[in-house]
Amino acid sequence: MNDYKKTHRYSLDRRTAGHSPRKYRCPQCGQRTFPPYIDRETGQPLDAAVCGKCDRLLNCCYHLPPREYFKLHPDAASRRPLGDLYAAEPPRHSCVSRTLLSSTLGGYEGNTLAQWLHCVFDTYIGAEGVDRVLRDYLVGTTPLFGGSPVFWQVTPAGEVRTGKVIGYRSNGRRVRCPKPLMHWMHQGLKDFRLRQCWFGSHRVQHPSQMLLVMESEKGALMTAMALLTLGEECYRSAIPLATGGCGGLAPTLQRLTDPDDAHAVLAGHPVVLLPDEGKYREWLEKSQPLRRVCPSVIVSDMMEKPGELAYAPNPGDGPDDALLRNMTQGLLPLDLDSDAVVRCCTPF
Repeated sequence: MNDYKKTHRYSLDRRTAGHSPRKYRCPQCGQRTFPPYIDRETGQPLDAAVCGKCDRLLNCCYHLPPREYFKLHPDAASRRPLGDLYAAEPPRHSCVSRTLLSSTLGGYEGNTLAQWLHCVFDTYIGAEGVDRVLRDYLVGTTPLFGGSPVFWQVTPAGEVRTGKVIGYRSNGRRVRCPKPLMHWMHQGLKDFRLRQCWFGSHRVQHPSQMLLVMESEKGALMTAMALLTLGEECYRSAIPLATGGCGGLAPTLQRLTDPDDAHAVLAGHPVVLLPDEGKYREWLEKSQPLRRVCPSVIVSDMMEKPGELAYAPNPGDGPDDALLRNMTQGLLPLDLDSDAVVRCCTPF
């Protein structure tokens, strides 16, 4: 890292004006969280409007390094000697050891969430079916927080980006008081460059697969188990994915076409967005860029229409809450209609 800083001509401007870093408005999100790249020889920004990296790593992720900037602006490249611009650059992101992932797989008898999922779904798909879904999603187990799931984030190409540990109670609810229990498996790894992908992305292997996008990792697991009750074909052809939160869905054309970005998994697939209660309009607006790279895009409004469900959703309820409450009333579906909306939403 230090050698990189010494030898590269261009670097992010981390100088301060007074007590605050010099930052501009990000060209993508509009926030003043954008340090530009500067030419170390002159001390001036290459192009403060676009050539830089947004500090909002989870909610924006905009990054245009000098190498890409000069490709887009060859005239600028011709006016500036590239020098060591094309020297070896550090990787764009880091990966966690596959050995670490493998060491956590299984042990579901000591996994609080896994045991709760067995209580809910064993009646429908058997204990073997529950364990199968957990294995297919590479859910690990850690003794942290009294025995918790590790939601590994693995790309379709098999890169292990990180793992998220969340503490759950025996009733399947997250521990939130006195504070949420959460841990990242990359914590403590030196010089780790985090770039997340979505939970379940590794299961996306065929263009014909329909992708069901929601916030919660637990919700993605429950949806997958519900699909398994409908048959092997449903389970394999519709893949639930979890963004990890409402802010995890923020598609732009740049992100959708960047093979390293979490959103890239959606390109070329039919997509159904399943927002939590109160998030329909936000996700409907966010869906617009998807229509340029996905053959079909549906934004489910079931959580906004109480008449569509067997109960009135509570504020902030997610698709997994709807699924669970419908199941308690014996409404888990037995087959799927050919219509895409019904095909993806009936499990709830």
